[in-house]
Amino acid sequence: MRQQKSCASLATVFVSTNRYSKIKTICLPVATNSDIELINYASIALKEMYREGYWYKKSGVIVTEIVPENQIQLAILDTVDRCKHTKLMQVSGWAS
Repeated sequence: MRQQKSCASLATVFVSTNRYSKIKTICLPVATNSDIELINYASIALKEMYREGYWYKKSGVIVTEIVPENQIQLAILDTVDRCKHTKLMQVSGWAS
C-alpha cells in the first residue's frame, strides 16, 4: 500500500480450524498503511477470536476500504505519531 501511496480503513482478520472459522472486521479510526497500527489492530482482533486448545490451520488479514494517503480523514482524538511511523517504516526498509 505504501508503494501505491494508499491507506486502508478496514482490516478483516480470520482464523480457521478443520471445524470452524472466525472472522472479525475492524473499522480503523484513521485510514493507515503503518505496519505498527495494522499489526496492533489485527492482534486485538485475534485475541478476541483465539481459543486455547484448537489447532489452527489458516489465518490472515485482509485490508480493504483503500483510499489515497493524501485523502485520509484524520480524527480529532487521534494520538498516533504518524510522522514517527513513516520514519520507522523507511528505516525498516518497508517504505518506498
